[in-house]
Amino acid sequence: MPVSLLRQARFLTPNQSELCALTGLPTRRRREVETAARQLLALGASHVLATCGARGVCWCRATGTRWFPATEVKSVDTVGAGDCFSGAFATAIAEGKPVEEAIQFALTAAAISVTRPGAQPSMPTRQEIARFSHRVNC
Repeated sequence: MPVSLLRQARFLTPNQSELCALTGLPTRRRREVETAARQLLALGASHVLATCGARGVCWCRATGTRWFPATEVKSVDTVGAGDCFSGAFATAIAEGKPVEEAIQFALTAAAISVTRPGAQPSMPTRQEIARFSHRVNC
């Protein structure tokens, strides 16, 4: 990916494999994910949200790194989960939500999506996300 393009990215949401491909660094361990994400920051990205499946999301920015755990669910099909995460995250950010809240919203959406087969059919509605969040937080 051209550095000029990275400098224009406010949020970059690679999965572990994409993070490895973008940086050429290993990303199997938490520390490796953090190192690779910091390399993308050094190249110009403002925020890197590395999605790591059942391990959650690593949010890396100039002020530090924070991990958000994934919600435990019985996974049926992970196809489309990253797209679901990115779409839900972008929606929350566009609505003016803080990054932390947007990540939680996106993690919930992705958790629901992996419990269903297929990519497009697995995408949850806003109402499903709200119900799931309420159930998990009670």
